[in-house]
Amino acid sequence: AADVLKHAILTEILSFYTSQSATRPLLYIDTHAGAGRYSLYSGYATKLEEHKTGIDKIYRGKIKCSSSLSKYENIISLFNHKDSKTRIYPGSPLFALAVMRENDSAYFYELHSSDFNLLKDNCSSSKVPVKILQEDGLQGLQSLLRADTFKGYNKVVLIDPSYELRAEFKVLSRSIWNVNEHFENTCCAIWYPMLTTKSGFSGMLQDLKTIP
Repeated sequence: AADVLKHAILTEILSFYTSQSATRPLLYIDTHAGAGRYSLYSGYATKLEEHKTGIDKIYRGKIKCSSSLSKYENIISLFNHKDSKTRIYPGSPLFALAVMRENDSAYFYELHSSDFNLLKDNCSSSKVPVKILQEDGLQGLQSLLRADTFKGYNKVVLIDPSYELRAEFKVLSRSIWNVNEHFENTCCAIWYPMLTTKSGFSGMLQDLKTIP
């Protein structure tokens, strides 16, 4: 259910920046891109089976959704048969590529070797120019936004780290501060779990709340 919310919001953000009235090209940056797509009936997904209370109910019509989710559902249908269970779930990179235009650009960062290789395969047929880098996404973000290549672009950044390390909280808030202070036409979308007991979590929220 959480991924439904995340990707529905991401789809709406990108749809706004790629609508007919959006004259600027778009640069989309995913700092923690993952593998790009996932089987819901193998591996880790079979342990928690979270899809049964989320996307399965939406896709098979068991939950009546507003028209605002139609774009999200259409993207899901690109990877699944409507008359069967939801077997494949696209990650943020494939949601983005499904919305973006051919004159836009995408940069996906993924450090883990196995996910990096899967991500390259899963994005290989993209009509959108996409660069996939096995690098630290938050470090790459700063240099990428400074590049002359993308002056005049609108920019959307998705930051969705694992939050496994305490340092990630501080690095994330510092990155957003830097983006807000130095770069125009940039929308940052941050996904974070409500880890109220996690050390560093409350400090990150306080830092983000003070951004002008």
